[in-house]
This record gives sequence, C-alpha cells and structure tokens, in this order.
Amino acid sequence: MYRCGAITQPLEVLAQRMPQWLRWAVSPLASVLAVLAVRWVAAGKGCDCDAELKPTSGPDAPR
Repeated sequence: MYRCGAITQPLEVLAQRMPQWLRWAVSPLASVLAVLAVRWVAAGKGCDCDAELKPTSGPDAPR
C-alpha cells in the first residue's frame, strides 16, 4: 500500500528538505504539513512529490 511521507513522516520530510536556516521551523511545521498533505494528495492518485528520504544512519544509509 502506498504511503505519502508528508503524511506518515512529516517531521522527517521537513528535516531533510528545509534549508539549514529554516531548520528551527521543522517541528512546528510538521503538524501543519501532516494536516495539509492529506488535503493536497488527490484521492486515489497518490502524491506527485519527487522528494526521496534517504536514511542518515543504519544499514541503508549512504556511505
């Protein structure tokens, strides 16, 4: 089943995509993104965002 990261992991999406100087806003904006993303994602169409999260640690992290 498809899961949009902006809905399921808004904090992680924002943390990786926000510019460094806006990192202070990640936490407050995460809950806003989660609510808005549900409205933005068209029912039955999925998300059209091309952002891909890459793990920063663990077995799948880039080296």
